[in-house]
Amino acid sequence: MLGRVVSHIKANLLGVFIGFAVVSFIFEGLILTPGDFYATQFFGIIIVIIATRSKYRDRLQAQKRLKQKGLTHEDLSNIDFVKNWEVARRVGPLKYCFLQGGLSIGLITFPLSLMLFVFLVFFSADAEYFKALMYPLALVCLIVPYVTGVLIYAVRYQRNQHRFHKLTDPLNLNRY
Repeated sequence: MLGRVVSHIKANLLGVFIGFAVVSFIFEGLILTPGDFYATQFFGIIIVIIATRSKYRDRLQAQKRLKQKGLTHEDLSNIDFVKNWEVARRVGPLKYCFLQGGLSIGLITFPLSLMLFVFLVFFSADAEYFKALMYPLALVCLIVPYVTGVLIYAVRYQRNQHRFHKLTDPLNLNRY
């Protein structure tokens, strides 16, 4: 029984220490003097060490498997790209750019833009000026990130298409 517990902890060591870090953060933040967080910092350092060690071990195992099959990391990256892009490109360029690009980047940056706006309103010497511009500025904070996301994903779509055709049609029979 004890052997099973120890092997489970070893297999999930990163998760265990993340749990310790969260519990110590809550404990130190609510019960102890705020601002010390010594245990949380300690567990954070342990988490970084464990994650680095785990990533290094996984990379060595992957290299060993790839070497047995005669592949490189670049080959594996290209295979993964072709598999993923073959699925992603089926939605078409418009849906890819407007839905995935606009919404993903827009939804991430819109709250950040609003937080900046609120910061400017409350901590600026000329807060009345920003309050008068609240609705136009909020609209700009909504539109600019969406359009930026669409443009970034349009460029990304073209680059991914070019790479996909280059990898799947090495003789360039169907020029892109």
